[in-house]
Amino acid sequence: MAGDNVEVVRAVIDGWLRGDPAAMELIAEDVVYVNPPNLLETRTYEGHAGVLQWVVDWRREWDGYELEVLHAEGLEGDQVLTLEQNRATGRRSGVEVEMRTVSLFRLRDGKVVHWQGFATEQEARAAAAERP
Repeated sequence: MAGDNVEVVRAVIDGWLRGDPAAMELIAEDVVYVNPPNLLETRTYEGHAGVLQWVVDWRREWDGYELEVLHAEGLEGDQVLTLEQNRATGRRSGVEVEMRTVSLFRLRDGKVVHWQGFATEQEARAAAAERP
C-alpha cells in the first residue's frame, strides 16, 4: 500500500508540473493544501477549486519553475513524505531562487486528501507522527 501511495503522489506532482488536469482525478474533492510556512504568504486552499487557485497563484509568482523529487517515502497511516529541489525566477524581482522543500501527503482510498509543505524534514516527520 505504501508503494502505491508513493506512486499516486509522484503522479500528482508530475501532473501539477505539466499542468495536466487529469491529476485532479488523484486528488479527493475535499482535499486541503497548506503552503509551507517559509513562503511569504502561508495560506490554506480547500477542495478542487482551491487546488486550482493555488496553481494559478503559484504560477503567477514564478517563471521557469522546476521541481525535482529527490526522495519519496511511504509512511505509516497512508502518508507520503517528499523532499524536493525547486528552481525558479521570481516574476516581479527577477531573482533566481533555488530551495529545498518538504511535503507531507495524506491519502484516503488512493487519493490525496491533505498536502502540506514544511520548512524542514523534521517538522514534516513530527506532523506525520502525530497522525499515523
